[in-house]
Amino acid sequence: MDIHTYLKSIPPHLPLLKFLFSSDPPEVILDIGACEGEDSIRYQRLFPQAKIIAFEPNSSNVEKLNRNLRNFDCAGIEVMPYALSSSNGTAEMHLSSGNPEGFPESTDWDYGNKSSSLLRPSALMSRFHGWLRFDTMVSVQTRKLDSVLTDLGITTVDFIHMDVQGAELMVLEGSVEVLPSVACIWLEVGTDAIYEDQPSAAKTQDFLEGFGFIRILEVPTQGSGDHFYINPQSLKAVKTR
Repeated sequence: MDIHTYLKSIPPHLPLLKFLFSSDPPEVILDIGACEGEDSIRYQRLFPQAKIIAFEPNSSNVEKLNRNLRNFDCAGIEVMPYALSSSNGTAEMHLSSGNPEGFPESTDWDYGNKSSSLLRPSALMSRFHGWLRFDTMVSVQTRKLDSVLTDLGITTVDFIHMDVQGAELMVLEGSVEVLPSVACIWLEVGTDAIYEDQPSAAKTQDFLEGFGFIRILEVPTQGSGDHFYINPQSLKAVKTR
């Protein structure tokens, strides 16, 4: 795997995004847990007029993210070095590392840096991803998404891509002011609690349904999965007949 191969792949929610925004392209896209910026680059290619904001608190990843944005001529993507959460302050992040057996180490793709979390890995982690290591903790700045968007003067968001390794509900709890104006969300959910205190997929769904979201796609994987939600009240791109 390398970033070029990744960008050529078609994740299951991408056709939905193309359809939902076929007549009215998105204006604001948030990539929360952006890692090295792979998905931010993908979304800018798909929606070049959109304002894209990438949130990534791991300073090592931020360096790689900025390098990738330069290499792929994506200077317009704004990088925010925060861990979005349910409160403003600081928290300890558990940094992941490692390389799966049978996959050679590469300077073009880091398999191990994509599982860092504000939550501590649980005993189940080794069952699904025994090659991962969590040997380092760092202090990171946490921000509520509501606070960040208020500072930026942003009141509506068309699409959120969220992959924060078990802390998705914490991010949503810090986004209650903007959630009613969010059109759609693609986020990782836990099918097994591979992080301590990780909420269930059902709990996350209940929270989003309280804001009018409807789940229209579920993609399960080992220990986790991805859900795609739309908010019919805010999704102006699709015109019903």
